[in-house]
Amino acid sequence: MVANYGTQGAPGSTLTLIDVAEAKVLDTIDLGTHRRPHGIAWLPDGRRVAVTAEESKALLLVDADDARVLSTIGTGQDVSHMVQLSSDGRRAYVANIGSGSISVLDLAAGAQAKTIPTGAGAEGIALTPSGRELWVTNREADTLSVIDTRKLEIVKTLPSASFPIRTAVTVDGRSVLVSNARSGEVALFDAHSKIERRRLAMKLDAASAEGRLFGDQFGASPVPIGIQVHPDGRRAYVANAHADVVAIIDLERFAVIGVLRAGKEPDGMAYSPFQVRTPGTSGKEAKTPGS
Repeated sequence: MVANYGTQGAPGSTLTLIDVAEAKVLDTIDLGTHRRPHGIAWLPDGRRVAVTAEESKALLLVDADDARVLSTIGTGQDVSHMVQLSSDGRRAYVANIGSGSISVLDLAAGAQAKTIPTGAGAEGIALTPSGRELWVTNREADTLSVIDTRKLEIVKTLPSASFPIRTAVTVDGRSVLVSNARSGEVALFDAHSKIERRRLAMKLDAASAEGRLFGDQFGASPVPIGIQVHPDGRRAYVANAHADVVAIIDLERFAVIGVLRAGKEPDGMAYSPFQVRTPGTSGKEAKTPGS
């Protein structure tokens, strides 16, 4: 599923459903009056998808099979951007950039449970494997917030210099990765001690900043944003929006071991176990770590 966010003067209002193995569009889902869809998360049933709609200050539940919006849960917060679901699909956490907060939504009840102020520019969110902690990047405040998901309270606020924008927890739950757009680095935090242990510079050449989301705000930084950890836990992928590449990080060595060329300004990513079908192939599940 792809959210069609739109452009500065023309906000989007649709989703595109794609068959990854066949590399073809299956459907376009009209969101009606809802504008600027962005964050996407599939519910455990594999049919419904949770989608943030920034201009509506809401989270939408969409039926992918019937191509329709099932329900809307308002956040009442500005720029509701990213969404993370609990493993059972009963709760959603939405990061609100404009309000610097996290909205906790009860999907079963279709209502908001709590709003938690975290810091200016709250954007990146990631749950630990246990589901007991939610890590939040507050990009303008240069901080991270760690939320106890049982108490729905912040238990720790950590410094994270240089515009922390996205975060991801490693498969073993021991480490938390944070992309820092201004410095062009990825920081590694110890999930238990809540201490920053290392930083890795992307060392990638930035392309022209003209026509890009952040313009020349970060100078020559490659602007790392999206982070995706491979299911085998050995690698992470970091989208560098101003270098037009995805860096491959060996998590054991904590080193960049290669890059994948992308289109202009890569950002969000998701992992699929299926290879795109090409002539002369079967399109079966991929087995290689780099898929």
